Amino acid sequence: MHISLQTKPSKQGRNLMDSLDFILIFVAIASFFFIHTWRSNRNNPIINLPFFGMLPSVLCNLSNIHDYATTVLNHYGGTLMFKGPWLTNVNFLITSDPMNVHHITSKNFDNYIKGSEFYEIFEIMGDGIFNTDSPKWKRSRDILHSLFRQNSFESLVVKIIHRKLESCLVPLLNNASELGTIVDLQDIFQRFTFDNICSIVLGFDPNSLPNNLIQFPEIAFEKAFNKMEDSMFYRHIVPRFLWKLQKWLQIGQEKTYSECEKIIDQFLHQCISSTFQEQSKFNCTKHENEPNFNMLKAIVEESGTEQIDRKFLRDNAISLLAAGRDTISSGLSWFFWLVSTHPLVEAKILEEIRANFIHREENWLITSRLENLNKLVYLHGALCEALRLFPPLPIEHKSAVKSDILPSGDRVNANTMILYSLYSMGRMKQIWGEDCLEFKPERWISDKGSIIHVPSYKFIAFQAGPRSCLGKNISFIQMKIIAIALLLNFQFEVVKGHNVYPCLSVILHMKHGLKVKGDLYALLMPIIMEQAKVGTCHCFIAIRHCQTHPLVEANILEEIRANFIHKEENWFIISRVENLNKLVYLHGALCEALRLFPPIPFEYKSAVKSDILPSGDRVNTNTMVIYCQYAMGRVEQTWGEYCLEFKPQRWISEKGRKIHIPSYKFIAFQAGPRSCLGKNISFVQMKIIAIALLWNFQFEVAKGNNVSPCLSVVLDMKHGLKVKVTKRAIVSFFFIHTWLSNRNNLVIDWPFFGMLPALLCHLSNIHDYATTVLKHYEGTFMFKGPWLTNLDFLITVDPMNVHHITSKNFDNYIKGPKFYEIFEIMGDGIFNIDSDKWKRNRDTLHSLFKANSFESSFVKTIHKKLESCLVPLLNNATELGTVVDLQDIFQRFTFDNICFIVLGFDPNSIPNKLIEFPENAFETAFNKMEDGMFYRHIAPRFLWKLQKWLQIGQEKSYGECGKIIDQFLHQFISSTFQEQNKFNYTKDDDESNFNMLKALVMESGMETIEPKFLRDNALNLLAAGRDAISASLSWFFWLVSTHPVVEAKILEEFRANLITKEENWFITSRLEILNKLVYLHGALCEALRLFPPLPFEHKSAVKSDILPSGDHVNANTRILYSLYSMGRMEQIWGEDCLEFKPERWISEKGSIIQVPSYKFIAFNAGPRSCLGKNISFIQMKIIAIALLLNFQFEVVEGHNVCPCLSVILHMKHGLKVKVTKRAIITFVCIHIWRIKRNSRIPNLPLFGMLPAMMWNMSNIHEYFTIALKHYGGTFKFTGPLFTNINFFLTSDPMNVHHITSKNFVNYDKGSEFHEIFEVLGNGILNSDYDIWKRQRDILQSLFKQNILENFVTKSIHKKLDGSLLPLLNDVSKSETIMDLEDIFQRFTFDNICTIVLAFDPNCLPNKFTEFQEVAVEKAFNKMEDAILYRHFVPRPLWKLQKWLRIGSEKHSMVSQQIIDKFLHECISTKFDEEQSRVINCTQEDEPNFNMLKALAEESGMEQIDYKFLRDTAINLLTAGRDTISAGLSWFFWLVSTHPKVEIKILEEIKANFNANEEDWLISEVKNLNKLVYLHGAICEALRLFPPVPFEHKCAIKSDILPSGDCIGPNTMIYYSLYSMGRMEQIWGKDCLEFKPERWISEKRSNIQIPSYKFIAFNAGPRSCLGKNLSFIQMKIVAIALLWNFHFQVVEGHSVCPTVSVILHMKHGLKVHVTKRSN
Repeated sequence: MHISLQTKPSKQGRNLMDSLDFILIFVAIASFFFIHTWRSNRNNPIINLPFFGMLPSVLCNLSNIHDYATTVLNHYGGTLMFKGPWLTNVNFLITSDPMNVHHITSKNFDNYIKGSEFYEIFEIMGDGIFNTDSPKWKRSRDILHSLFRQNSFESLVVKIIHRKLESCLVPLLNNASELGTIVDLQDIFQRFTFDNICSIVLGFDPNSLPNNLIQFPEIAFEKAFNKMEDSMFYRHIVPRFLWKLQKWLQIGQEKTYSECEKIIDQFLHQCISSTFQEQSKFNCTKHENEPNFNMLKAIVEESGTEQIDRKFLRDNAISLLAAGRDTISSGLSWFFWLVSTHPLVEAKILEEIRANFIHREENWLITSRLENLNKLVYLHGALCEALRLFPPLPIEHKSAVKSDILPSGDRVNANTMILYSLYSMGRMKQIWGEDCLEFKPERWISDKGSIIHVPSYKFIAFQAGPRSCLGKNISFIQMKIIAIALLLNFQFEVVKGHNVYPCLSVILHMKHGLKVKGDLYALLMPIIMEQAKVGTCHCFIAIRHCQTHPLVEANILEEIRANFIHKEENWFIISRVENLNKLVYLHGALCEALRLFPPIPFEYKSAVKSDILPSGDRVNTNTMVIYCQYAMGRVEQTWGEYCLEFKPQRWISEKGRKIHIPSYKFIAFQAGPRSCLGKNISFVQMKIIAIALLWNFQFEVAKGNNVSPCLSVVLDMKHGLKVKVTKRAIVSFFFIHTWLSNRNNLVIDWPFFGMLPALLCHLSNIHDYATTVLKHYEGTFMFKGPWLTNLDFLITVDPMNVHHITSKNFDNYIKGPKFYEIFEIMGDGIFNIDSDKWKRNRDTLHSLFKANSFESSFVKTIHKKLESCLVPLLNNATELGTVVDLQDIFQRFTFDNICFIVLGFDPNSIPNKLIEFPENAFETAFNKMEDGMFYRHIAPRFLWKLQKWLQIGQEKSYGECGKIIDQFLHQFISSTFQEQNKFNYTKDDDESNFNMLKALVMESGMETIEPKFLRDNALNLLAAGRDAISASLSWFFWLVSTHPVVEAKILEEFRANLITKEENWFITSRLEILNKLVYLHGALCEALRLFPPLPFEHKSAVKSDILPSGDHVNANTRILYSLYSMGRMEQIWGEDCLEFKPERWISEKGSIIQVPSYKFIAFNAGPRSCLGKNISFIQMKIIAIALLLNFQFEVVEGHNVCPCLSVILHMKHGLKVKVTKRAIITFVCIHIWRIKRNSRIPNLPLFGMLPAMMWNMSNIHEYFTIALKHYGGTFKFTGPLFTNINFFLTSDPMNVHHITSKNFVNYDKGSEFHEIFEVLGNGILNSDYDIWKRQRDILQSLFKQNILENFVTKSIHKKLDGSLLPLLNDVSKSETIMDLEDIFQRFTFDNICTIVLAFDPNCLPNKFTEFQEVAVEKAFNKMEDAILYRHFVPRPLWKLQKWLRIGSEKHSMVSQQIIDKFLHECISTKFDEEQSRVINCTQEDEPNFNMLKALAEESGMEQIDYKFLRDTAINLLTAGRDTISAGLSWFFWLVSTHPKVEIKILEEIKANFNANEEDWLISEVKNLNKLVYLHGAICEALRLFPPVPFEHKCAIKSDILPSGDCIGPNTMIYYSLYSMGRMEQIWGKDCLEFKPERWISEKRSNIQIPSYKFIAFNAGPRSCLGKNLSFIQMKIVAIALLWNFHFQVVEGHSVCPTVSVILHMKHGLKVHVTKRSN
């Protein structure tokens, strides 16, 4: 009997199971959401997860939260809405956008408050200034603001700091340096600032900082402060309900918070009570009794005792204590860390301090005069830089009162919490530039050496807007005083291995403190170094860094081996001392060591009598003289630029002998009668010891051992020389000998390791390295692997060798068993086998590839995939503006294609939209398979065999890939056999169902074929069809996108052959048309030449053979030929082999050039050449047509494209591109471009020649010069349609002569010119006809008077004496870099204002202080910019801007108002003075001459015509300022860069002016005419760089120019003065050279050149009236400056013209000025 036993679950059990089911369902749903969210956002730095929001991302990165926030903000463009966990309300907006910060802190200040949440977090701060809003905050700020402004407060702070420094901090650090103890500098600064701020605020010093290294006392109040900060940070990151609950229960962090609050309140209560008691007893004010003054008392007095309450005092006191302790200590800690890790910055700070504070009358420690602190510009910059990178408060909170929209476009709702990250703002490239992460104090210093003002909303360390820090100035004073005191006295070295990074707190402290060693500096060393003319920066770097030199050691050992190791001699020490003289290199190394580190670092002498040293210094009787041997070994003028380097070679002559250096230079053994008697014996000792020790042992300096000189009379090492000693093995000498014998070779064959080390060192760029090596070895060399590994092979790129291997002796070179093992996954496929098997496979596949159905099926498959996937996908990318990886797309596209063609199955790995790309296991296995095959190439065979046997590492992955691939292919092979049993297909019957697997079965017959044959050949075809095509397309599209000319030519070829009326523009289906695309074919071949899909190919020799190169090949030798390297060989492809030139593949008849396959090896050569070559070209052409016609690809800026290490030449980082839809107008432009591509300026549809001009705008003058040369001197410029920006441009002297003289009346300035230069009014430069004639007559009469010439000369002399020469003297003393162009502009502006207006604006000071800005001069500069803007912008546009008062036109109008106001005041003032007295402007009364008066008298005005005087004055000011300053700037640049010219000018000045009797000053202007060479040099400068680079005219009537060009009425004509000075037909073949001699005749007089050739002063009736005066001015200035000073252009300074109506220098003229000795 069968009994069934079945138990029913209990009710509780069922409930439990139901609950469990519910939990499982919930977990499953939650997991789905998490996985979906993660996959959608995995490329984002922060992910918004369901339930938890963005909190997990923050918690994962909590340890480096500030850097993480910076990364996130960079990713999101500066602003992000942070989403906290659901239902917690931990949402906030975080920003680092300066405009947002400016809006929050200033523009909409009232809308952004601290808010209630902030108050709760910082509740311990009470109603202090940092914690409150509205009236409470305003009251606190007003009281404290009044207090901070008082001088007594500042002096009190300084005295307290000085006292604490002298009594505690400096003695403490002295004690630490004596004991050599490591100290925590952050802890010391916290204690120091805590004591200071308590003294300042409370009048009580807690003495938390001792004056020696005893145990530091614990102060309960200070400890409570530290814990309070931790608790406040805890409240930031924990949900509010949680810390509220902890506070209510008094547990955890909140319990600590409460305890700290009690301690702080108790302490402050005592201090406040004490203050009230004192206040009731005494009525002392802060002014009367400063020593008893403290801020608590001051606040009471400021507010009145009756009005103030204790809570107000307590809250503001704790706020001041927190600000004064934590922010200063944090700022100092980061500053000292940065300085100690940047020795060059430290050296510059010390040099600045030394230059400003160390004087005879001052103590070296700290100056008490605070005004001197302002001189420390570099120190200020370094402090600002430290605060930028590490602001004490890393984040700041705000809360929005009302809804608002930020400047970034982000919406802010009411009560939204906003955080702006000060830490992140200091690291934003858009604010601080590309070098934002570098510590560069120089970024805060202007070219003039003053501090650059950065808006507070960018440099936010001291907050911004109404809440900006009141104590900013006092903070800088404190930090500067402490920095001076400590840096002058001590050197701080961060302990090696000590990890410095920010901790998690509201204050940016260092997590592990700042552990340093302190060394006391001797003040003597910097002074000696200055005397020795050694830069302080180099001194400190040399002291602090000592390097080992293994190369020197190897050379010494080789020298010892060469001279001492003989059969009959012992290796130890040779007894014949004379042989030591052979060791020249060892001798040089010893001398070099003694030069850099002399045993006695300095020597004393005392003068018996007074004396004068050769340097000119006077030495009095009994004066102590010290000469520093240490410093002498580091002087550049003695030892050269590399004086700090350890170079024994400097002591060895070219003949290999010792170089003798005078003892007064190499002073290690003293000099003169007192030179060391034991010099020779010292060298003998040192050489014997060196030989014995170096021969036997190897010494390695212990890690962390600080090697630095100690302060002693003998230059011992301070910490000794801790080393690890290793017995030197004999094998070392093999290595040394090998290295020395082969050091000039690219590849060294080392003992044991062979050439493998070189290969591994260059593995990242192995293909380029192989190319370099093969070039070095002339195309073939034998690679030697490690001993006993059998990794030897011969590598070649010789085409004859390749031809021999692949064709001539084909049977002798097979794949071989090693190749088969490496590629074993490919089985017996066509790529992996030899002999009969290979022949059978090839015959089968060859028959298949020849079938018509195969080719047509292939093309249809590609078309279908293009239309359905690839083109729609790229369309989607253009719409979204997304960056795509084109290599990944091509791999997916070709994988789908080849799977469908071979297997009849589309894996759909490429979608038609930019969704997340699907992962296909088979495709992933393919990728990993390639990595495994490459690994087998470079790893020793026994190693990967062992890994395969153990199934570990790369081989485990390789095996798994094999299983996936086999399983995948097995399914399709089985399916194919099943279908074949049912249907009797032929390969030509049904193209839609055709695939190569079926075709292989049909071709071979089912009875004879086996599944392994199908599997192996299918896998080989898949590999070839996917990787080779995708790699080729990737490199092709990269090359085309980076070569726009090639792209344009390809598109033009498409347009000519494919875009016709009857055909669609997309893709033609007629394959024969593809053969017409010759240029495209050439471009594809060129891409395959430079980047072949298979970078190298293997063979193995069956028998011994000799290659055509003469190299012997043994049986079983492995041979590699590098396809990558062959494409880069000059002997194959010519000198331009590295260039991408499709033209090299096209014959003169326009057909493809056939290159032998053994040269162009991309498709292999000989019997093994690729069967699919034609079908590959078809695929690539179709894809290229479809994509290039539809899209434009731009490689993402900064994306690094380089080959990866693989058997296929993929791109390492993919091909990241931006895709843009190509408009049809592009083709029209390309067509026009092709027609006019040989033109210098192509005339494009719609846009005319404007794009070419805009493209070359930065060097527009050079561009027009080249264009004019190309067009024979004259051409017509055509602007965009409907803009009327058309004009003629000429540099033909005959045309210029015709326009300016012969037909002068037909060419006027015109209305357009008058509009552009309207600011000049009706002045002489801007008017025509009667107005111009009247002005010219008046001015010509004026310019002829001697009084004007004399007055101009005296004015220049006066300004030279009073300003320019003293200024240059000051600059030469301070060795400051100066902008000479700026100085000339200021100088000439002052001069011309004095001459024209009789008013000196004093733009140019007489000392090198910060130059003041003069509003009218600044207005002149802006006016020039606006005039240039009108030249290049269509007239309707700037007219509209003028009407709307926006953009450049707004600036122009403001500038014009400033100039008009200035001129009106000058004119009114002068004529008011004239009414009060009557002055006859005669020769006797020259000092009161001015041109305004003269103009009024000359024109016969009864009443003042303000407009006439204003217009004339502004024209004279413009001409006299800009043209002279530009001319002088270019002249001095040319002279300073042509020293021979400078010498000739100086010789001429000396010959004509008696230097003994006269200084540079010249009283008689006629003497200037003697300076023929100077005149020629000035003319030459004006020829090459005319102040006005081009001139306008407008034709009144039609005319024909001498060049034959027809000019219509109202045609605008420009003649380029700049280009005319560079025309060979005018100035000869040396027209670009600076040759003053061309202006001097054989009789030593100046050659007169017609003005229409030398056009700098215009020509014809409009030639410049002030020409002679201009030459006088320039000559006087040139004589004065060149006679007194030498100017040297700063190295690396770029001098080029700016784009302006005046030919200024773009970057100014930065020079070093040196006082010239008589």
